[in-house]
Amino acid sequence: MNTVTKYAAMLLLSLSSCVALNAQAQIVNPQYKPDGSGALSRTFAAHLDDYTGAGRGVYNASNTVSGIGALGATNGTIGYNTAIGWNSQLNSVIGGNNTSVGARSMLQNVNGVNSVAIGDNAYRNMGAGGTSPAYNTAVGMGAMYVKSSGSNNTAVGADAFGSFKDPADRAIGDINGVFHDWQGRINTGGSDNTAIGQNALTYTSGDGNTGVGMGVGVLLTTGTYNTLLGYRSGDYDHPNALLYGHYNTFVGANTGTVVATNGGSYMTAIGAGAVVSSAQTVVLGRIGDVTAIGKTGIATNSDYSGSNLQLGRGMTFGNTDQSGKRVLDWYEERDFTVTAANIRGTNVYVGKATRIGRLVHFVITISTSTTSAGTAPLAKLTGLPWKPVVASTCLSSNASTGLGYGTGFIGTDGSVLPATWAATGGQVNVTGSYVAVP
Repeated sequence: MNTVTKYAAMLLLSLSSCVALNAQAQIVNPQYKPDGSGALSRTFAAHLDDYTGAGRGVYNASNTVSGIGALGATNGTIGYNTAIGWNSQLNSVIGGNNTSVGARSMLQNVNGVNSVAIGDNAYRNMGAGGTSPAYNTAVGMGAMYVKSSGSNNTAVGADAFGSFKDPADRAIGDINGVFHDWQGRINTGGSDNTAIGQNALTYTSGDGNTGVGMGVGVLLTTGTYNTLLGYRSGDYDHPNALLYGHYNTFVGANTGTVVATNGGSYMTAIGAGAVVSSAQTVVLGRIGDVTAIGKTGIATNSDYSGSNLQLGRGMTFGNTDQSGKRVLDWYEERDFTVTAANIRGTNVYVGKATRIGRLVHFVITISTSTTSAGTAPLAKLTGLPWKPVVASTCLSSNASTGLGYGTGFIGTDGSVLPATWAATGGQVNVTGSYVAVP
């Protein structure tokens, strides 16, 4: 046997083996379970496709496939898909330009296009039932798991904009071991949403919501165009969480609303723990906090402690002139010590003043004895907290009867020269207003 004959015989033997293998492949029919529950009979040749990248459907050269069941149902009419992982894009039929990485990622997407899913069960039910979601991005285990429709959504984080657990096994509000029975509120739609963080916007079906942080808006369902930023923002307390509201803004950890208004709109709460209780209301900080605007920090004076708003440069009122002449930059209530001269009797003096801008109102209350009387023209009271820019007048009167004693004067040195009064047992009020030195 010459060399040519020898190689021809070897080629025929190889071809015979291939024919035999192909014949065997048509009768071998192993049980295959792409979803882990049901059997799907396929030929051994088709089964090999799972490992070679062709998938279970029609091969399209523009697709990139790796993993058993990946791109299993594609008919090859639309391509440019990348499916990596067990059953990734398993049910894709005519979807195109999709990228999925992770077991069961984009599992139910039949017709959806231009979307990205990264993570185990990410984007799992989007596109179920033949819907056509588009331009969605889901990154993280279970991200966008329960949603079946909607476009232009972004979810980053485990269970963001969806729940990894099956609806029947999950109670809404299941975060950090806290459980509340909100069964039946699972929603599947929503477009133009952005959820970043574990459990962010888990059950939202409304449109245009933005949630950044772990557990933000975890109970928000049909609400739209809400902005939630910070750990469990919009979820102040599970029974009182935001459920249905629209156009609300919550910034800070544990900010939110109360149960009576969880469907309210145009509510704003800013600051960790800030809670708003009515619609069209803005709340800065918690009860007892000091809010400073345009300042480096809170004042150390005890007069400024508690729930206060501090404005570093004042505020204007509905005009465009921002000059100092039209800016309210001072409000203060102050007690002051009164020193008296040339007033007979044993008396008690209490001084109180209120300054609004540069205008000062004051009252000096004199609790008099039966022998007390002012001695004209020498009676004198001092201690005003701010000096007047010009001299002004003051009034003296009986606090009980309202009987006026006459007009006195306020000097530019801050001294008060009240009108005199006769001996009495009771109270005398000396009141006045003046413009303070800047």
